[in-house]
Amino acid sequence: MKTLLIIFLVAAGFSGYVSSQNEWEEVKIFTGQSPGCINYSNQFDFSIDNFLRVSVGNNTDIVLKIHNNSSGKCIRCVYISAGGDFYISNIPEGYYTLKIAFGKKWSRRNSDLNNCESKFTENAMYEEGENILDFTLKYTNDGYQIPSYELYLDVYTTNQNKGFDSRKISEEEFFR
Repeated sequence: MKTLLIIFLVAAGFSGYVSSQNEWEEVKIFTGQSPGCINYSNQFDFSIDNFLRVSVGNNTDIVLKIHNNSSGKCIRCVYISAGGDFYISNIPEGYYTLKIAFGKKWSRRNSDLNNCESKFTENAMYEEGENILDFTLKYTNDGYQIPSYELYLDVYTTNQNKGFDSRKISEEEFFR
């Protein structure tokens, strides 16, 4: 009789674990942190003192991914909360595009024992910048210039254009 009781408890415990895998749980994350569960490899060039300054309006949080145009790979991924300002520095020379997730409540769930997913679970919207950011050094007769950029991002209820062109993309496209 004791053996049957032990088997029942193990099965009940396992069943509870599986059901919690599918629940989204909000993650406490702060400006400048890299959100978990996103596939990318940080790349830096500490010999170049460049930056991408990102300011975010008060209407949304964002997750910004910087993608190298030649490799297609994400070299940085950063969370910036509403009203926040963050400098992404030491970006390697190259041409880059940005993918941006806008929303509230950055959340996570385990999809199986080895993988997890994360995303905004409220007011999520995804865009890809149409502008190419050129982070290559510009050589002159006097030396070289180091390119840097400043970007202001927010969500507006009207169709206001603030100088950064983008197109809507799917959630799946953002996480590629």
